[in-house]
Amino acid sequence: MLRLGSCSLLALPVLLSGSAVVFAEQGSSFRPAPAQEEDYVRGELSRIVREDAANRAKAETALKALDQPESSQVGRQARNRRERGARRIVNGIPSSAHPAVVAVLKGATRETAKAWCTGTLVGCDKVLTAAHCVANDPSPSSYQIFFQELGFFAVKSVEWPKEDYKFPYFDLAMLTLEKPVEGIAPIPINWSTRPLDNSVATIVGFGRTGGARHDYGIKREGSVRTAACAGPYAKIPLLCWKFDADVISTASAQNTCNADSGGGVFMRDDDGDRVVEKVFGVVSGGIDAECMKKDMSFNVDVSRFKSWIEKAGEGRLSPAMCGAPLWTRRVDQPKRATITIGPGQDETTFEIDVPEQAKDMRVSINAEDNGAGSNAFTLALDNGEAGGAAEDCLGSPQFASCAVSRPRSGPWRIRIKRQKGQGQLQVTAIIRK
Repeated sequence: MLRLGSCSLLALPVLLSGSAVVFAEQGSSFRPAPAQEEDYVRGELSRIVREDAANRAKAETALKALDQPESSQVGRQARNRRERGARRIVNGIPSSAHPAVVAVLKGATRETAKAWCTGTLVGCDKVLTAAHCVANDPSPSSYQIFFQELGFFAVKSVEWPKEDYKFPYFDLAMLTLEKPVEGIAPIPINWSTRPLDNSVATIVGFGRTGGARHDYGIKREGSVRTAACAGPYAKIPLLCWKFDADVISTASAQNTCNADSGGGVFMRDDDGDRVVEKVFGVVSGGIDAECMKKDMSFNVDVSRFKSWIEKAGEGRLSPAMCGAPLWTRRVDQPKRATITIGPGQDETTFEIDVPEQAKDMRVSINAEDNGAGSNAFTLALDNGEAGGAAEDCLGSPQFASCAVSRPRSGPWRIRIKRQKGQGQLQVTAIIRK
């Protein structure tokens, strides 16, 4: 069965296989991204030791490597998520990187919005995604754009090549936002270099992890190695890679799946006097409905459609950031956490200290859901005073965001409540001074 990279909520473009179930404790704490990633890898390896006899020995070896000091060569390699030892057992990890990668949500309001596709900010008010994400319903009011750091943005207009699009050919769409995004740098588009087979690319998306799992909504990252498109797709201007969950090799490390549709395929490229990451492709679909066995993923090669992309960009496609950066120092970077909660724990809390004269504070969550509404979570802020909770914590049971202007200094509590279900959540908090 042919797989569209995105849009059926019960079969939506994939990045990972498996997820460690580690229930969060009351009073959770933010941890640096590398530490979060190591926790996730340890959880996955522990699960494999328990459940997967065929790969148990490899997982035990990898766990022992993680126990080595980070200063040692073995320990350093074990902590590098792109090392083949970790990658071939854990097919990708939850990510907080690539802030320009957004969730394209389906829903007329923030309260009804659910994971649908992925997109990339390519101009301050321009998001590049896939045509099949919007072709059946091109109304701008049907979609919301979600940034982990900034929350929700409304869509002003939707452009797609109505006359020329025929999935997967020309599977592109450009969404214009109601207002420009400030503080996040758009990602440049590759215009001139045709991607070669056997090139390494990074994939990022909010899609499900394949197989029987319908765990949409968590931002995940992986890497792939491109290959020649096969069969009927060989003559279409596409960018492909092969994946087989039964094969343990660096050539089939990660993959995309439903709700990753429209996300970018990123590669490094020279840009004058420096090397930068660019959008080389846009995720379209694959040949296996479960995104697993003997899958071939195909993606739009954006360099083939420069004229249309530039026209849809209306002269506003640029990697230049609008407004001031959200942070300039490492200490001011967003606080992030990836947690898993379920039955037996109805609430988890984080504490964050707000300094004097902070301009604003933003907190958001994006949570796992199976597309059928089986999970529901709420987000609230509380500074310990009567009436101190934020009044504008808005969102759906899967995505929510709070913004507080001129927050009172001192400790604040981030409160996440489980209404039903269980699964992973990503929490992002940023304070601008």
